[in-house]
Amino acid sequence: MKIFDRISRDPYVKSLISHYSKVWGSKYNLLKFDKGPVKELPENFRIVEFSPQGSRNYWVYATIGMLFSFTENPIELHIFSPIKERGLLEILYSIAHYHQYEKQLGLFYTINFGRGWIESSNCSYGLIQLPYVDGPAIEIFNFESHEIHCYWLLPITENEREFKKKNGFDSLAEVFEKKQLNYIDPNRNSLV
Repeated sequence: MKIFDRISRDPYVKSLISHYSKVWGSKYNLLKFDKGPVKELPENFRIVEFSPQGSRNYWVYATIGMLFSFTENPIELHIFSPIKERGLLEILYSIAHYHQYEKQLGLFYTINFGRGWIESSNCSYGLIQLPYVDGPAIEIFNFESHEIHCYWLLPITENEREFKKKNGFDSLAEVFEKKQLNYIDPNRNSLV
């Protein structure tokens, strides 16, 4: 049996892909990144890539297995991209590694990508927030007796991160709403 077949039959992986597919459609690829300390992550950890479908004209990259064990507040993350961007695998794998070995992440945390979200982007940080675009349909995933939160990793600029640190998440969210944040534009300017 190929390793992909075994992984895709894992009950957690299979259930989470089904959960994601209800919102993002049935066209997806299960991906693995093979550089850096990826061997330190669980063998079943993967990124699932959903291609644009219907009225959604962007790609979605989502973690599978970021929780590692059912901690107090287990999470999975997803990020959007206007293009097919395999560089997001490295970002998501790095975040999963950080979550496992450095600091457990949660809602409203920011994390440094170490580079632009997409090659030339000014957005080099990610803000973990509620999945406003897809809402509760994607946010809550129940598996066995556990509730897992699937949060949106929103790319933001360094200035936006500093504004959030100084003024709080709600103030940054107000700016985003007032100035109509284009969350899918990697070349957008900072809104603060």
